[in-house]
Amino acid sequence: MRLIWLFVLLFSFAVPALADAPPTIGGEDAFIHVAPDKPEILRLSEDAASVVVGSPKFASVTMDNPRTLLIMPRAEGATSLTVLNNDGQIIM
Repeated sequence: MRLIWLFVLLFSFAVPALADAPPTIGGEDAFIHVAPDKPEILRLSEDAASVVVGSPKFASVTMDNPRTLLIMPRAEGATSLTVLNNDGQIIM
């Protein structure tokens, strides 16, 4: 089963159509697919104060401004992303 998930994750990096689609955020299990060497811009509905990346080995995230994040892939794989507002509440 683990091998199937690994294949799915690796395949998601190779599909250019997924990279062109804007990310959709909804719920805990939302996914953002990014292509190698192509940063993804993520626009938030409210201001963010901080971003926590579960495994920075796979992606780095930079806040351009409080409502715009730049996700840069580093290696094939998956990680989690948590965005907090000024009150420490989870936005995403």
